[in-house]
Amino acid sequence: MGRGSASVDILTLQQDMSTAWERAGNHITEWRQIVAVPQSPVTIPTPQFVSLFPEAALTKVRHGFPFTGVDLPGEVCGMTQAGWVGRIPSAPDRQPSYLWMLKRDGRFAYREHLWEDDPMRPAQGQLDVGAVLKIALATTYFLRKLAPICSFETSQRMTLQLDVEGVRGRSLVDGGEPWQLESRETKWSEDHTSANKLVEVGELLEKPFDVGLSLVAELAGQINPDYARPAKLRQLVANRKRQGMDLGFVDDVRL
Repeated sequence: MGRGSASVDILTLQQDMSTAWERAGNHITEWRQIVAVPQSPVTIPTPQFVSLFPEAALTKVRHGFPFTGVDLPGEVCGMTQAGWVGRIPSAPDRQPSYLWMLKRDGRFAYREHLWEDDPMRPAQGQLDVGAVLKIALATTYFLRKLAPICSFETSQRMTLQLDVEGVRGRSLVDGGEPWQLESRETKWSEDHTSANKLVEVGELLEKPFDVGLSLVAELAGQINPDYARPAKLRQLVANRKRQGMDLGFVDDVRL
């Protein structure tokens, strides 16, 4: 059962994520993460909890969200005493590049490395707002699917939090479009940045797209006001869908 203190629950969940992330020693220090934590105690009955996946994961996403091993090696996802855990790669002596956890008290977290550092990626080492959008929207749509399965009350409030580590010297750009970094582009001066939003489950059920956009807009407003506008982000999602980005689950809004 959750403790009912979101700040404590987020902190302990982040600590668990970091422990798993750093298990191989030389760990990746640049990543993005999203967490969702109930504001008041939640109990997911054991029979429901242990049989959640793969059915509870989003489809229309490559490997699903969160990934469950349906089209991956089965050992990338499984149960622990504390709940569900997914890791890619799964070998205990290898650094994870992708990690997720769902606790028995309803807390969820997903983390991935910043693949924008790949020189073949068009973001050219900056932070791609499209990649941030994808994990935010995947999470809100996943929660929309999870909530009725786990009988969450519509009045239940949840804190959603985006965290990005390793952004010092980076700007926020649309990595799906050709662009050139200019000296006037604003860059983060610290390694870590975050944004959060408090929502009711009912809002997630009715408007997962709007909730995800508003969370990303909160983060973007720190550095690039263009992407702090929901209309701009909405257009970006439409462009990315046309370009074949893994956003097939966004099928309930007109873009």
